[in-house]
Amino acid sequence: MSAEAESSAVNLRYDATEKAPLPVAALVGAQIVALILAGIVLAPLVITRATGLESQASWLIFAALIVCGHAAYVPVSLDAIAAGGLALMTTLVAVSGFVQFAFSMSLGRLRQIITPAVGGTVVMLIAVSIMPIAVDLIAKLPASVNSTGPHQSAAAATFVSIILIIIFAGPKLRLWAPLIGVGLGCAVAYSEGLISFQTIAAAPWIGLPAASWPGMDLSFGEDFWTLLPAFAIVTLVGGIETYADATAVQRVALRKQKPIDFRLVQGSVNADAAGNLLSGLAGTVPNTVYSTSVAVAEITGIAARQVAYFGGVFLILIAFSPKLASVLMAIPNPVVGAYIAVLLALLFSHGLRLVNEGRPDFATGFVVTISFWIGVAMQNKWLFNAEMPAWFTTMFGSGTTSGGIVAIVLMGLLQAGKGRAVKVDLTTDKAGAETLRTSVLAFCARAGWNKITTGRLAIATDETFAYIAGQTGPGRSVRLVLKRTGGFAEAEFVSPNLAQNLLSDTSADEHLEAIRGLAFHVEHRQFYGRDYISVQMPLPRAADEPLPAEKPAEATPLDVPPGA
Repeated sequence: MSAEAESSAVNLRYDATEKAPLPVAALVGAQIVALILAGIVLAPLVITRATGLESQASWLIFAALIVCGHAAYVPVSLDAIAAGGLALMTTLVAVSGFVQFAFSMSLGRLRQIITPAVGGTVVMLIAVSIMPIAVDLIAKLPASVNSTGPHQSAAAATFVSIILIIIFAGPKLRLWAPLIGVGLGCAVAYSEGLISFQTIAAAPWIGLPAASWPGMDLSFGEDFWTLLPAFAIVTLVGGIETYADATAVQRVALRKQKPIDFRLVQGSVNADAAGNLLSGLAGTVPNTVYSTSVAVAEITGIAARQVAYFGGVFLILIAFSPKLASVLMAIPNPVVGAYIAVLLALLFSHGLRLVNEGRPDFATGFVVTISFWIGVAMQNKWLFNAEMPAWFTTMFGSGTTSGGIVAIVLMGLLQAGKGRAVKVDLTTDKAGAETLRTSVLAFCARAGWNKITTGRLAIATDETFAYIAGQTGPGRSVRLVLKRTGGFAEAEFVSPNLAQNLLSDTSADEHLEAIRGLAFHVEHRQFYGRDYISVQMPLPRAADEPLPAEKPAEATPLDVPPGA
């Protein structure tokens, strides 16, 4: 286990496969709900106030609490309401959910474009995009408070206490870091008159929204088709955010680090898509996953699934209980802003880890850098945003949206510029092993690679093919893709779903040790319907120059029997 994995294991008290004590799980679930509550109600409040539909606010908030609202849809939702009212907006929200379903189904085919580097870029841009909101909350005081001092004290008490506990406290006390920080911040805020209990006392324990379901517009007229592309683009970026979050959470939710299971990532994107569909049917704004829960899991060391169950129950209870909602909403903005700022810093670090996970080369690093800074520039209106068409700023004004799209486009261009790949169809039998060997030798000969490079690639592909054949049995179809990727030779096998991941299958240690002794990088991605195993190795700088290797190859292709 790597040093990073060992560190994660030490900090993690309950991973996703373990059961935490119910009071602990409930407490962490309540912390997450308290954190995201403002974000859930923000979009309905902004939309209804901006369009003069305050009478419908209670229903939109009620439904959003049950399904969870997504503030990124505010601009396009406002356009939809202006064109056809709430009914048109809810129809577009529901239909846009199918964009994410299609995105989830295509993740395997998009694996070379929607990479951890792209996901990490989006995660970092999420943190950058939300940080100004956190800063604004720190500076936002109730109308009754004129002094500039109290909010700074409350925010400082929250921020500093959480930071100190995270850095210096042990795992047991770290569990309470968010609650202690918010508690101290609220205590300071109360002493300065920033908290009032009148709203809490006046709120009923149980209640239903005064407004009713706004209905749906099923006429599918011109306004629907005009606005659908904007909703589709925003939804696609939401799917990328979910992809990034689902990838990041697997790095903090398991005690023993494993290769990322992309079937779980696909499931997360499908859940997000189902949430959008339900949001539209329920008559409210779209849903989303909340990235800050990743940081909460790392701070507290609690990643048990019970936390999510409690969080869902709490959201539903709050939807039907104005009293509980008012308690959470009574937490002062400076305290909430300082809390979010800490979590966003942790979230940014997760993005960096994702970017570095695939050992990015210079070109990939350049794509990440350009995409990140374009996203930052759009978010901060540094790119002549005021001179851009209104439709363009509506679609791409968010740093997460613009940076994510740029990363996808540049990564696609990068893959397209890597040269033509050679594709060979094999069967998991002796004939397939012989075809494999012949194809690899021919590919290396055409490329003019020396005997050492050819031998390493041939042995590595033999071992990988042998592992796949042992998992699938004889007679199964496997595709081999051979290509040159920058300064690397790469062989990728596309196979039916395997029961185990090569990188975590202890029974495959013999194969894996041989492959790793020859290859620079080994990767096994598992999606629904297909597995993708790729091996990379560096190429020599000249055809007659010995290849610098971690472990010298002991045989050339001619020395190794087929199927070894």
